[in-house]
Amino acid sequence: MNKRLIRSTLFASLAVAFALAIAPGVTLHFSSRALAGFPFRVDAVLENMRIDVATPHGPATWKAEHFALHMLDYGRLQFVFEAAGKQTISWHDEKGAAHGLSFTPALLRASANAGGGTLSRFDIELYGAATQAVAVTHSELHIRHDPDADRQQRPRSGGSGRHQVEGHAHRRRRRDLCTQ
Repeated sequence: MNKRLIRSTLFASLAVAFALAIAPGVTLHFSSRALAGFPFRVDAVLENMRIDVATPHGPATWKAEHFALHMLDYGRLQFVFEAAGKQTISWHDEKGAAHGLSFTPALLRASANAGGGTLSRFDIELYGAATQAVAVTHSELHIRHDPDADRQQRPRSGGSGRHQVEGHAHRRRRRDLCTQ
């Protein structure tokens, strides 16, 4: 995977379009952007970012008032993401019923590593978010393509094709927050 080609393509695509197909069935939209860092990195700040995902049950959407993407041109292929402001997530369940969730986090950040033509690692952290039903003080989600290789801090050899998802959350019911 040629990082310079990825960086150049990403930078050029963000510079000319307000909607990008970033994977099959996944489209990125935004109302405005600020680009910096070329030629050694990509720093993109997107306003009113929306990601639409076509699913078998109906569309799923994530909206963020402010979103930043950073990609370095040296070392491993890694992306760092930051989201701020109001976040809105909507999806359809297996019966086609629509669901939604809106919240404003104190901090929402993620990182993704790629290698060998595949996503090898994805991590997301959420701090300080509340909805009508629940308040989350800290939540993390970690997805690994090859968890054994990742734990040993060595490059992945061969493709086992298995994925591992680990996560934990610390949360309190909204009712508890109101009585404290």
